[in-house]
Amino acid sequence: MLRHYFTSTIPNIKKNKLSFAINIIGLSLGLASAFIISSYVLKETSYDRFHTKKDRIFRVLCDNQNVNWTSPNVPYILKENIDKSIPNVERSCLINYLYMARVKQGEEYFRFRGMHAATPEFFEIFDYELISGNIENALRHNNSIVLIESIAKKYFPKEDPIGKTLEININNKILQLTVDAVIKDFPKNSSFKFNALCNFNLAIRNFEAMPWASEFRTSWGINFSKMFVLLKDKESESFQTSWDQIESELNLKEKEVHYHLQKLVDVHLDSDHLVNDGSRGNKTYIYLFSAIALIILMVAAFNYIILSISVSKLRYKEIGVKKILGSHNKIIRKQFFVESILVSLVAFPIAYLLAFWTVGYLNKLFNISLEINVFNDFNQLFAFIILLILNGFIAGSYIAFYLSRLNPVQILKFKFINQNRKIRFQYLMLAFQIIVFTGLTGASFSIYKQIDFIKKADLGIDLSNKISVYLDDMEVNHASYQTISNVLSNIPEVKDFIFGIYLPPENSRSVMSAPDPNDETKKIQYEEGSVSKRFFEFFKIQCVQGRLFELNFKDDSNKIIVNETFVNTFGFEEPIGKSVNDKEIIGVVKDFNNHSLHEDIPPMAFSLVLPKYVFEIGIEYQEGLAQECAEKVKYELSELNPEASFETVFIENKIEDLYSEEHNLNNIIIYFSLFAIIIALIGIFGQSLFAVKQQVKEIGIRKVNGATGKDILLFVIKKYTLICLIANLISWPIVYYFIDSWQERFVYKSPINVWLIITTLTLSTIIVLSTVISNAWKATLTDPVKVLKYE
Repeated sequence: MLRHYFTSTIPNIKKNKLSFAINIIGLSLGLASAFIISSYVLKETSYDRFHTKKDRIFRVLCDNQNVNWTSPNVPYILKENIDKSIPNVERSCLINYLYMARVKQGEEYFRFRGMHAATPEFFEIFDYELISGNIENALRHNNSIVLIESIAKKYFPKEDPIGKTLEININNKILQLTVDAVIKDFPKNSSFKFNALCNFNLAIRNFEAMPWASEFRTSWGINFSKMFVLLKDKESESFQTSWDQIESELNLKEKEVHYHLQKLVDVHLDSDHLVNDGSRGNKTYIYLFSAIALIILMVAAFNYIILSISVSKLRYKEIGVKKILGSHNKIIRKQFFVESILVSLVAFPIAYLLAFWTVGYLNKLFNISLEINVFNDFNQLFAFIILLILNGFIAGSYIAFYLSRLNPVQILKFKFINQNRKIRFQYLMLAFQIIVFTGLTGASFSIYKQIDFIKKADLGIDLSNKISVYLDDMEVNHASYQTISNVLSNIPEVKDFIFGIYLPPENSRSVMSAPDPNDETKKIQYEEGSVSKRFFEFFKIQCVQGRLFELNFKDDSNKIIVNETFVNTFGFEEPIGKSVNDKEIIGVVKDFNNHSLHEDIPPMAFSLVLPKYVFEIGIEYQEGLAQECAEKVKYELSELNPEASFETVFIENKIEDLYSEEHNLNNIIIYFSLFAIIIALIGIFGQSLFAVKQQVKEIGIRKVNGATGKDILLFVIKKYTLICLIANLISWPIVYYFIDSWQERFVYKSPINVWLIITTLTLSTIIVLSTVISNAWKATLTDPVKVLKYE
C-alpha cells in the first residue's frame, strides 16, 4: 500500500511542477530555519545533563537581604555546618576562582586563566574522564594540581605531565604545584568551566593573608566560594527543612542571609536573577526562538496548503474514481499525508545543507557556538526527523481532510465546488503570512530603535575617543606605575590616560550598605567603586560640591566622593564632612550612568584604588587616531614587557557588550524574519497566481458587463489592500505587547512610533500588490468569450 502511495504521487508532482517547485523552496527554507533554531534549543537545554548524578547535584545559593540580592557565593564555614548537621547530604565541595594566579613561563609570570581551587570531593560529585595520573590522590595535598587535557598539552607539549611541577604565583606567593592527574576537557555544555584545579587550602591561605579576610574560615560574611552538594535522593525539601532549623539555631536571620538549593540542571537557564554569576543562558529566548521556528514552519506549511488547494481541482476525478472503487476516507487521507511527507523528504537534504552552510556565519553573527551534524548527534537527528514529520503532517492535514470528505457523485458531476469558500480560506492563509511579516518586521525595527536610543542617550559621562587597555599579564606597583606613565606620556597619539579597575561603562559592581541616618534600624544600599585620583577629570564628570581627589592630598585614602543620588538617598542636606561606614565625604559629583541603561542611576560612592589592584588603563586618543593610538600603545607596552600580553578594547565595543543580548536578539529576529518573509513572498506569489486563475470566470463576466482592465485591477487592489490592512490591525497589538514587555528591562525606553506602523503597512501592501497585480493583469488580457465558453 505504501508503495502505491509513492507511485501515485510521482505523476501528480509531474503535472504540477510549478506548485512542487514553490513548495520545495518554501519548505526547504522553513526546515532550515527550524533546524538551526532547534539546534540552539537542544544545546541550551542540554547543559550539565552529561553528569550521571545530575538529579542529585545542587548548587547552594545565598539570599542576602542586607543588599537585596541572590548570589551563588557562600562562606567557607557553610560546608562544615552542612556536612555535620544534614544527614541527607552525601558529599559537598567548595570551589573558588583564583583570579590572581600567574604561571611561570621562561623567566616571566603570565596570568593563569581558569585556575580554581576545589575540595577533593569535587571528583566524587561530578563526572570526569581521566586521561592519566591518579585521581585518588588529587587535591588531597597542598601542592596538588589537576589539569585539563588542552592545558596539559600547552604547558607540557612533548612530555608526560604527571609528576611535573608548575610554578604558580598567587598574590606574590610562589608555589611549586605537582601535576597529579590530567582529565579530559569538560564539554562545551558544562556551566562550570576550568583549566586547572588545585587544593582548596591555597584559596584559604590567599584570603587569610589579607587583613580584611583573616577570619575566612570562621566568618559568615566572607562569602567568595561556590558550593555544590550531592544529596542521597533527588528531593531537596528535607535538606531545606533541616537547614532552616540550623539557620534559626545559628541566628543567621540576624545576619540577613538565607541559604537554599538550586538544581544543577537549572544553573544555566535559571540564573539570570543572580548577581556575580557570569554569563548564562536565557529561558525566555528558548521560548521565543521556539515560537519563531514554529511560525516559520507554519508559514511554509500554509504555503503548501494554499498551493495544494489551488491545484486540487485537477485531482477531483481521481478522488471520485477512487471512492467509487471502494477507497475509504482514511485511505484518501493517507495518500495526501504521504504526498506531503514525500515533498518534505525531498526538501530535507536541501534544508540540511542550507543549515549546515549558514551555521558558521550565524555563530559569528549571534556570538554562539552551534554545530549542525546529525551524524555525531543523535538528539539532533531525532529532532530533525520530528520536525520533518510535523511539517509534513501540518502541510498535508487540511487538503487531506478537505478532499477525503467530498461526495464522489458530486465530484464526478462537478456540482460540489464551493469556490468562494476555498478562496476565502486562501485569503485567510495570506492574511496569516502578512501578520507574520509585519509582526517580525515591526518587532525587529522596534528592538533596533531601542538599542539605538540607549546608545545615543546622554549618560552624563564623556566616553568619546576612549580605549581600555587590560594588563592581564603585568603586575602594577609604584615603580611600574611611574614607568608606564612615562611611556604613555611620550606617545603623541595619547591625549590623556588614567589607571583604574573596572572603568566605565561596566556592569560589575560592589554593593555596600550603611545605616539610614534618619532611622538606624534600617539600612541603605549603595554601590562603592574604586577609582584613581584623576578619574572624574578624565571622564569629564562635574563636581557640584566639595572637591575631587587631588594629587597633593596624601590622606585621601579614607575619603569618598559620592553622586547626587547618594546624597538624596541618605537625606544629607550638607553632605561634605559626613561619614558613611567610617569614610568621610569630601565631594559630590553629578549623576552619571556607570552601567547599562537597563537600570536607573544608583547611589554611588567612590574611593581611591591601590596601585597593586590596578589592571586597566583608560586612554583618550587624539581625534581621528584611534587605530594608530591602540597599535602604538600596545607596541610600546610590549617593548616595556615583551613577555606580557596587552588587550586593547575601544569604549564603543564595551558599550556594544553591555547590550550584547539585545543585539543578538535583534540579529536573530532580523535573520529569521528574512527567512519568514522570503517564504511568505513565495507563498504570496503562488497564492496570487493560482487565486487569480481561479477567478478567471469572475473576471470574464466583469469584462462582458463592460469592466475595463483598469476597473478589474482596481477591484483586485482594493481586495488585497483590505487584507493587508486587516492583517496589520491584528499584528500590531501583538507587536506592541511584545515590545512593551521586552522594554520593561530598560529604565529608559524608546516609544513605538506611529510612522513605524505606517511603514510596515505600506511595505506589506506593496509586496503583496506587486505579486498580485502582475498575475491579475495577465488575466485581464484573456478573451472573456473563450473563458466563459471553457468554464
